[in-house]
Amino acid sequence: MSLRPVARPSVSPNVSLRPANHDPFAALVLQEFLSPKQAAERLGVHRETIYRLCARGDVPHVRIGSALRIDLAAYLARS
Repeated sequence: MSLRPVARPSVSPNVSLRPANHDPFAALVLQEFLSPKQAAERLGVHRETIYRLCARGDVPHVRIGSALRIDLAAYLARS
């Protein structure tokens, strides 16, 4: 058995991994996006349906870390 060294992830030295003022920025970016639960409640469907629609590419969405956020306004505009 041979062991390989763990490679360091390539991260730009100019980008902070922990920005000091992330809260206002995140709030600004995410104000138009909903959680899958919120989107399901507004559309009157089950939360799993929202995940399926996202997986098929039918609903515009973004992933922020492990969180999924739905652009429901864009979806409704397309429908």
